[in-house]
Order: sequence, then C-alpha cells, then structure tokens
Amino acid sequence: MSHRAAAVASKAIEYALRDESFTVSDIRGEITDAPSRTTVYRVLDELATDDWIQQSGNGWQPGMKQTTLGVDG
Repeated sequence: MSHRAAAVASKAIEYALRDESFTVSDIRGEITDAPSRTTVYRVLDELATDDWIQQSGNGWQPGMKQTTLGVDG
C-alpha cells in the first residue's frame, strides 16, 4: 500500500473512531497530494470489507469494528 493510500485509510479510521460520517471529498480534502478518487474508493472498500466503515448513500459511516473494539465515539 502506498503512503497516500495509507493516509486515506488513516483518515477514514479516524472518522470511524470519532463516530462521524464522511465522503470521499472529505477524505481527499484532508490529504496533501491526495490519490485519485478511484484509489480512495478502493481503500474505503477494503476498510468496509474489514468492518471499519460502511457505505451509506454517497457517504461512509462507522462500521462494526468500532463497536467490537469498545471504542466510544
């Protein structure tokens, strides 16, 4: 995984741990030299597969991993 892809994963997990919904634009706006939208979606899909986040309409929201780990938002 490239550093830019790791930055996407890190930001998405931060949102999940804070119990906040977000969009791809939110993620890309917070990363200097952000990867392509395709890469962002690929990383978010991987996190969704691992239950960190889940897609909801055009956005993403925390998944079950946060609850399983007992993390308060």
